Amino acid sequence: SKPHVNVGTIGHVEHGKTTLTAAITKREKLKLLPLMKLIKLSKPMFLL
Repeated sequence: SKPHVNVGTIGHVEHGKTTLTAAITKREKLKLLPLMKLIKLSKPMFLL
């Protein structure tokens, strides 16, 4: 089991905070897709 980590982003308006967060989230979701197919989940719990 991996430890949980909370990450905060601080920055000026329109300097890419949301883009960075979306990129990290997408990367992690893509890593989970093969596992979800293996255990036959239609959607990850965080997308429900």
